[in-house]
Amino acid sequence: MGHCRCIHKALLTRVLRTRRVFELERTYLLNWRALSTDSEKIRVKAVYVSQSEDIFENLALEDWFYRNDNFLSQPKLLLWRNKSALVIGRHQNLWMEVDVTEAERLKVAVARRNSGGGTVYHDRGNLNCTFFTSREEYNRRLNLTIIQRALQRFGISVHINSKDDLTLNGAKISGTASKLGKSAYHHCTLLVDSDLQKLSVLLNPNTVGPWNIP
Repeated sequence: MGHCRCIHKALLTRVLRTRRVFELERTYLLNWRALSTDSEKIRVKAVYVSQSEDIFENLALEDWFYRNDNFLSQPKLLLWRNKSALVIGRHQNLWMEVDVTEAERLKVAVARRNSGGGTVYHDRGNLNCTFFTSREEYNRRLNLTIIQRALQRFGISVHINSKDDLTLNGAKISGTASKLGKSAYHHCTLLVDSDLQKLSVLLNPNTVGPWNIP
């Protein structure tokens, strides 16, 4: 994750309580509409908020949308968060990314997602956003701009850098990955009040891997 920073604990209570999630949902929709072309504005856009905090259920939900929905008629945004979990990229080596012994000791779930990219740490202080579109409409920069403008409505000014990371005062607060097939999705994390100490320990592996076991 590099140099990371959470937004602020106060934002967690403002955004992630049930009654506030729908304000964020409305904010996303307003910014999605504002950034759409005139022809796109006539289409209905939908935002879903997962009620699960289980990483495996949420990854399965995300994959079900990707495989079964038609995003030509309706782009979608899925908002979700999990209990403590480590999520590795499609092509990554678990033993090189994660301290497996520490994850087992702390009872932190480890899951592999279908998209590429690096390993990320999830907990209830991290918000995940998945943007589903057709392949032709895939636009990572636009999606990040929607998040950027939504955060501005809460008085938080973030920057999108050249690597398509969201940064706050120079520190990275969001990681991004995507999957492109007949349809596409772009998903990203948003650090709100994550346990950065646990993140650092779990993503700096000291585990003996299978390649050097006698």
